[in-house]
Amino acid sequence: MRKGISFFAALLLLALANISASAQWQNGNLAIKTNGSSFRSGDQLKVEIIALETIPEAFYTQVSYSYNIKVMRHIVEEKDGNKTERDEEVEETTTRKRKEGPILLNIEKHQSQLLDDSWHFGEGVMGRCITVTVDIFRAYTKERVGSLSSCVCYQESLMPGCRTFLRSFKKFHSNTWISFDGIFSVDARYSVLLLDEGKVVQFLNTGIYANEGKELNVSVTEFNVDATKNYDVLVHDHLTGNSSTLAKVIIPISK
Repeated sequence: MRKGISFFAALLLLALANISASAQWQNGNLAIKTNGSSFRSGDQLKVEIIALETIPEAFYTQVSYSYNIKVMRHIVEEKDGNKTERDEEVEETTTRKRKEGPILLNIEKHQSQLLDDSWHFGEGVMGRCITVTVDIFRAYTKERVGSLSSCVCYQESLMPGCRTFLRSFKKFHSNTWISFDGIFSVDARYSVLLLDEGKVVQFLNTGIYANEGKELNVSVTEFNVDATKNYDVLVHDHLTGNSSTLAKVIIPISK
């Protein structure tokens, strides 16, 4: 009887551990951090992950880049016994996957890790946006437990398919309220990180809301920034895993 109870208790503890581990990924505690959202031809893209809370679990990642290209397709159609053929230019999505990364252990809150810096813009996709995807796998079971994404674009692109995208700093309303221009979702659960040389100087997870999907408002009691310095701004949606990073922003707070 005792053996049966012990076995049941072990199974229960294992189930609770799995639920807890799954919950930490579902809470969106990892985000993609890039070195910007808009790039010119020849620019190098750097893809990192950053922990918004401590991740006490071993995992590894795989980075992939997806974008649309135009290709010619030979189309054959048959209607009412008549056969027609034509060549037509269509768009299709192509994906380039990088090798799986090393195992990461016990990532601390606000710790970042470089995943890939091998992508350079100008590889035949001028004027396009690229979706960066980071798949997350448990280290020992190889189970995929999450997927993060970020949209990065050539300058002047139309940003097709981007769900979260920081285009620019939009407006200074007051010392406690600023807004950004871009593409956002009104039903998202956003957090915002302000970074100085890769170091988090402020983490905000309240007072953030999208206005009709084109403006992101950030309202806080106090911004811990210096109006003479440039900051990177990272916006992350905990519900979808989408994020976007705007590089070198001056936030004109008066002290």
